[in-house]
Amino acid sequence: MKYFLQESDLAAQRRKVRRLQASARALGLAGLLGFILLCIFTRTGNAALMLRLGWACLIASGLGVILLLVFGLMPEKARLTHWEGLMQAEPEWREGVFRVTAERFRIPRSVVTRRVLLQRGEEELRLNLDESWVPQAPPEGALVRIATVRKFVIGAEILQAPAAVKASPAPTGRGAEIRAKLSSAFFLGMMWIMLALLVGGFVFNQITETSEDRKITIFADAELRNAPALAEKLERLLQPPARMVKIHPFSYAMFNGEALRRADLYIVPASRTEEYREWFAPLPEELRDREDPLQPGGIRVRDPESGLAVRGETILYDASLPEPEVYWLFFGKNSLHLTEEDRNAVLAAQGLLAP
Repeated sequence: MKYFLQESDLAAQRRKVRRLQASARALGLAGLLGFILLCIFTRTGNAALMLRLGWACLIASGLGVILLLVFGLMPEKARLTHWEGLMQAEPEWREGVFRVTAERFRIPRSVVTRRVLLQRGEEELRLNLDESWVPQAPPEGALVRIATVRKFVIGAEILQAPAAVKASPAPTGRGAEIRAKLSSAFFLGMMWIMLALLVGGFVFNQITETSEDRKITIFADAELRNAPALAEKLERLLQPPARMVKIHPFSYAMFNGEALRRADLYIVPASRTEEYREWFAPLPEELRDREDPLQPGGIRVRDPESGLAVRGETILYDASLPEPEVYWLFFGKNSLHLTEEDRNAVLAAQGLLAP
């Protein structure tokens, strides 16, 4: 009796599953570590690039893990579980004329099998054979004695060889199985991409963000272009404890009005000045000489008549307005950086106003 499954096969399959599990963990861990390293080396000027690279790192490693699971680990682990069940059960013995058919199918959450027919006089038994064992199976038409467990053929002994040996027919259904795996991988991949973009972006912001006492926040009621480059320049002027500058359009605070109310600096057009008046603080002593007599507490940063446009390459003053307007720079009354010990809001404003 030749048994198709030996203890050595079971041990080799266990090692294969462990290798695949280790590979999946290593790939996932590599993506996570890469994402964390990108967060660590993130600066204001490269934040947008680092976020995109972080997303790419997470998505690539996640897709790799999904492909490894769908095409490697899941089927191999299912085979190991199936084989262990076969090894633990007592076999039954049957005799008859043996034939492997072309019919191929996957048992749900288990192995791919080939249909086997065992002719016993007028009776024909329909049995199953692990597809990986087909090369070891007796030739078609052989009279055999077989060992079965739950209708799975696990061993065979040839009692009478056939007059002419025929090759086993080519299996059918392989294309359908591949399509099913690709469909599953595609669905899981799309779910992972959406999750990585949402969760990865949130985690990236949490890791790279800093507390308000270490950050200068500037809100401009205008469109911005390449704001991180300007923010990086202003950061060089800061003194401890502040170390970061964030420049946002007002639309950034659409769902977080508290962030807007606690800003350090505001750049606001004339038509909306009164709307935000209660958030403004008097001008600090260092910049009192630049106060606009027409707007107490404000410094004119945009004047369509004179052509003045402070940092106009970054702050697109007129892009979102029906007509050009005057803009003023105001300090926020809730700023944490206008105290005697911390004058970083003033330093940021001076850097913003510098030629």
